[in-house]
Amino acid sequence: MKLKPKNMKKFTFVISIVLAISSVSCNHDKSIVTNACTLPMSVDNVPWLVELKKTMTNCTCEISIIKGTYEGQPVIFIGLTDPLCDGIDTPTLYNCDGNVIRSFTSLPSDQKDLRNKVTRDTVLYRCKK
Repeated sequence: MKLKPKNMKKFTFVISIVLAISSVSCNHDKSIVTNACTLPMSVDNVPWLVELKKTMTNCTCEISIIKGTYEGQPVIFIGLTDPLCDGIDTPTLYNCDGNVIRSFTSLPSDQKDLRNKVTRDTVLYRCKK
């Protein structure tokens, strides 16, 4: 098949475009996700949350990994979510990258701050018997 000069220019142009497009490589970032606040997100996709989840074993009372807010910033924490269990919640709050922001104790002042300053927005994982 012999191409006419006009068609040869079109053919060369199309081939040039195809080669240019194919030479641009896609950069598929396979980096590990560490930000737990990025949507969509699964507990099993964030290494530090996987480790946090592993600490939740033999849950006689339901406890959950919860996403919430503390003083206007997103936080992740393990909280008591079983209405039938009578216990004192003493969570450690983590930022989206797994760094500790604050740990609560059973002291009345801490429990007051927990009730007044921490919201429970989304349950990410439940551990129950």
